[in-house]
Order: sequence, then C-alpha cells, then structure tokens
Amino acid sequence: MDPDVDFAEIWAPFDILLMGRRTYEFAREGFERFGTQGTKIVVVSRTLRAEDHPKVKIISELTPESIASLRSEAQKDVWLFGGGELFRSLLSIGAVDRIEVSIVAILLGAGVPFLPSCLQRTGLRLVEQTTARGKGSSRQRGAKQ
Repeated sequence: MDPDVDFAEIWAPFDILLMGRRTYEFAREGFERFGTQGTKIVVVSRTLRAEDHPKVKIISELTPESIASLRSEAQKDVWLFGGGELFRSLLSIGAVDRIEVSIVAILLGAGVPFLPSCLQRTGLRLVEQTTARGKGSSRQRGAKQ
C-alpha cells in the first residue's frame, strides 16, 4: 500500500472487491492494516473456508449466477481486484462490462499477468481516459467489450 496513492479515491466507485485466493492472500495484511474503505471483499476460492475468514464472503464457483447475485448486492460497481486468471474466467462467461486499469508506480519482479497468454482475442473500445495527479496515481478508464 503506497502512502502516496489515494486509495479512497480509487475505491470510491466500488462497494464490492472481487478477487481470487492468491490476490486475497497477498493483500490480506494490507486490508487488515489499512482497511477496505467500506467495501465488501468477495474471494473466489475452492480451498478457503468461510469460518476461517469471517470478514470476507467466499464463493467456491464462478458462474453467471454467482456474478448476477453479486451485482444484485452491489449499490455501486463490482471491482475485480487483481487476478489475471480470474479476469480470464470472467471474460469467458461474458461477465466483464468495463475494464479500468489503475497504474500504481511500484516495480514488481513477479506477479500474476494482467492478461494471461492463453486469453482469446477480445475487441475493446477506449471510451474515456483520465489522469489523476498529485497523489502518485494514474487512472485510465473505460475500455469496453
């Protein structure tokens, strides 16, 4: 969690963060330390047990029905927080409405790719681009299928 990045501003349009197990395990300490800005955390995992993670909702299978249920719970948008493999799964079931890429200036030596190499070609159209200055974040918005 970069203290120069205004995560409250980035998270404001969302009230549900959807992520896979690996992203959750990586980010869990940060969520506990810095909070989640009032957002609900939903983790897609076949191995995590709900009783071991009482502050998050765990769904074991990603289906169009499970996504529809999350959307019905949301007052704002649902944000896929990290997870190239989960992104690919959502894209394959037609559950991606918009792609927003936030760039946080941190150099990583490894990680989960944004777009896994086995992803089939998907056409996008840029509909908006915004750059936020002063807190170290840059936000590109609005690529749609």
